[in-house]
Order: sequence, then C-alpha cells, then structure tokens
Amino acid sequence: MNNNLFYLDTSAINFLVKDEKTHPIKTAQLWNRLNRQVVISPLNLYEIIAINPENEITRESIIFQLSHISNNQQKVFFDNPTRILLGEVLGFYCDQTQDEIDLRESWFSCVENPNKTINTDYQRYSELVKGIKSMSGQILKKSETYDQIIYSVIILVFCIGIEPINSVLIEFWKKQGLESEFLNHNTGLLVEYIYNNFPNIFNSQHLKYIASYIQIEKESKKGIERGTLYDSLHSVYLLYTKSFITSDENMYNILRFFELSNKWNRNIIILNKDTVFYRDEADNRSVGF
Repeated sequence: MNNNLFYLDTSAINFLVKDEKTHPIKTAQLWNRLNRQVVISPLNLYEIIAINPENEITRESIIFQLSHISNNQQKVFFDNPTRILLGEVLGFYCDQTQDEIDLRESWFSCVENPNKTINTDYQRYSELVKGIKSMSGQILKKSETYDQIIYSVIILVFCIGIEPINSVLIEFWKKQGLESEFLNHNTGLLVEYIYNNFPNIFNSQHLKYIASYIQIEKESKKGIERGTLYDSLHSVYLLYTKSFITSDENMYNILRFFELSNKWNRNIIILNKDTVFYRDEADNRSVGF
C-alpha cells in the first residue's frame, strides 16, 4: 500500500472542479509539493463519461481539471471493480483486455496533455452506465435482508455485469466454457454454476464489505438510490490506498465506521464547507489537509 496515494471518489472530484472558489490547478501544485499523488479508478471515468452528452461543456471541464489534479508520477490507475472482485473472490486472473488498456491509455493521454479528451463513444457509455445504475438500484431496493443483498451483489457483479464493457467478465465465463450463456443472459444457470463451483463465496471479505455498505445505506435516510452499487464499489478502493477523499457525508460516515470496526489505519477525508483551504495572492483557493 502506497501511503502517498490519495483516492478520490466521484463526489470529491465534483467538489474540487465545480466549486467556483476552489482552484484545481493550484490544488494540484500544492499536492505535488506535499508529495500527495492522486489516483482514480475506471468507476470515476464511467461516471464522468456518463454525464449527459448535452452537457458536453461540463463534462470536458471536469476532465480538463481532473487531468491536472490526478497527475501521479507513477501512473497508478486502479483496476475496475470486476477485475478486483474476480481475483479476490473467485481467484480468477487474466491479462488486461483491450478496452481496459484503451481507457487507461486515453486517460493518461489527458493527464499528459489536458487539452485532450477521453477517446470513447460518450453517447453509448452514458446509456450503458445509466442502465447499470438503474437496474442495480431496482434489484437492491427489493433486497430486504443482508443475505438478499449479498445474493444480489453476486448476481450483479458475476452474472449480469457492472461495467459498461464487461470484457473481463466475458474472459471469466469463457474460461468456464459458459461464454454464450453469459452473452445470452442465462443468469439462473450462471448463478447455479457460481454456487456449485465456488461454495465459499459467501465468506468473501470483499463481498461482505460491499453488502454491509449497501445495508447501512439502505437503513439510512438516504436509502437505496441508482448510484448505491457504484458507491459501494468506490468504497472497495479504501482497501488499496491509505487515504480516501469524498464529499459524500454518507460515504464518509460508513467508511469511518468500517475503519473503527476493523481497526484500520486509514486517512478518510471529507470535503465540505469546513475544508481547510490555502489562498494565494490572487485569492485562488487550494485544498489542503
């Protein structure tokens, strides 16, 4: 675990780039001086790319400013949630797929030249991400108990797919000889296969972590929303970095609960009206902590 890496969830990104009094480039310069390197994940990019195509100016502004903030020298870019969970839960590993490579390279092309944008079909990505969020929200709302929630997570992650392009999951099912069943949405057969061949799946700490997050959110005032599954998946990156930054109060409270319950030594930071700012001579604010 690299102690200099700071993970930003998408709410933190929105805070940094949309708050008119905050100067992202000044913030990036400050963080570079403090050797605080920002890392993001494909989840961040999915949600940014999924911004309504009619709001192209907003989307491109976010990409431009984020490309300054996330300039980590090691070019760290976290794996997508499906790859992480296939490895940690089912012990399946494979080479990076072409769409994973393309997304990573396109992102770091933006970092190296902030005037560039992510090379993808924005309309298609937007429709896919919105579809995933809507479907997962509906499924999780019907999951009343913890056991039902973890069952739903297994179905969503391993049998339906949670990525705009589920290439890693396709590789998994191809290895099992069930690629056509996955592509034809034979979900019942895939669930049965998972249970029969991975009987210890319910003991997975990663799945327990995700299901617990969803359960806590379900019981909160916020309740289950379209973005709940992606929120729970963002939280997984806390297991791989020392510092996690969010502006979502619910996310912050849940992660702090996990940290205290598990006696983790993590730096969980919330950006809000009480955030410490530094000002330069032009009164540009940069975020410091």
